[in-house]
Amino acid sequence: MSTILPPFLFIVGAERSGTTMLRGMVDGHPDVAVVYEPHVVTELDSAAVRHADGSVDVGRFAKAFVEHRWFRRWGLSVEQVWDTLSGAAPVYFSDAVRCVYARYATDRGKRLYGDKSPSYVERMVRIGELFPEARFVHLVRDGRDASRSLQQVPFRPDDFATAARQWRAWVEEGLRAGARLGPDRYLELRYEHLVADPVGELTRLCAFVGIDFHPDMMEFHRRADDVLRHERPNYHDRLSEPLRTGIRDWRTDLSAAELAEFHTIAGDLTERLGYAASVSR
Repeated sequence: MSTILPPFLFIVGAERSGTTMLRGMVDGHPDVAVVYEPHVVTELDSAAVRHADGSVDVGRFAKAFVEHRWFRRWGLSVEQVWDTLSGAAPVYFSDAVRCVYARYATDRGKRLYGDKSPSYVERMVRIGELFPEARFVHLVRDGRDASRSLQQVPFRPDDFATAARQWRAWVEEGLRAGARLGPDRYLELRYEHLVADPVGELTRLCAFVGIDFHPDMMEFHRRADDVLRHERPNYHDRLSEPLRTGIRDWRTDLSAAELAEFHTIAGDLTERLGYAASVSR
């Protein structure tokens, strides 16, 4: 008899689309622990941690895991990782991954686990193959606001056109993958709807995962120190404030030239998503 696996939640989306805020909301649920951008699912998915027959080499996996660049984000010791993996004796890579995520959740008194890594939007199909129980929540934000925000952080190009092209590429990749995965495994949320009606949108998300909405999800701003402890300074400073609309508005933030530039690069996608046109026709 096959084992029924619990849903494995992945929060994805273009950079600067609100995924950190959404992670804080979902991680506030008493049943769900969401790791902040660990990147291990895709970066350890290689022959380097497998035997010739495809089974996982537990020793090599454990070594790669504890030496990973973002290992500190798990809050686990090297000994805890080794004990967890050796005790579970995983057979496949996906088993080994589940082991460490389950340990992360258990240590926080929770039964379900998830991962918030925006860049997984480009690898959703592969992740879905590895984890049949994977459930993807794709958070989409108006590209004009996301591109301006992306342009202003140090780790991305300061060229607006490049930011707009990157937003388009990320969103389109997510939409294509979502169409392949189907509605049972893929849920698209809009940042603007989440901010305007957080209880309604979070209720949709919870139903998608198979849990009930909990009011603690709305208290993410009271847990800002935990939500932001892995963040770069000032990138998400408003997460310590209650949710509110009107934080950014492309109508006032972008020049006429930038709006025309964005319209040329991604206006058709923006309008297909149901956002207002950048320029009048």
